[in-house]
Amino acid sequence: MPESETTSLDYYPDGWTEVIHGPSYVEWWYNKNNPILVRVEVDDTPPDYYVTAIAGTNSKGEENHVAVMNDLAKSNAYKVAQNLMYAMNGIIHYADELCSESGSSHQSKSEK
Repeated sequence: MPESETTSLDYYPDGWTEVIHGPSYVEWWYNKNNPILVRVEVDDTPPDYYVTAIAGTNSKGEENHVAVMNDLAKSNAYKVAQNLMYAMNGIIHYADELCSESGSSHQSKSEK
């Protein structure tokens, strides 16, 4: 498991890449399908954190927000982000197994 470079998260799941844009904006991208990511941002007034799970983009390039949780304390935001990554991993691996059994694929358009 990769070690996080943030001070709020120790580790994140294999298969994800951590992208730190600054102290108030961090993303973790799923390596096999780049439109899948989890984002933590801070709203400075008041200093509340929010977490966004994103699963792809539409035909206009707009992000499909699966879940947005706001008004979180910093420690809770990073715990939520970590839990989302593990949950998304589980769903992706389950979908991979179903697709391999049926002979189909759930790849994004960019992967085909």
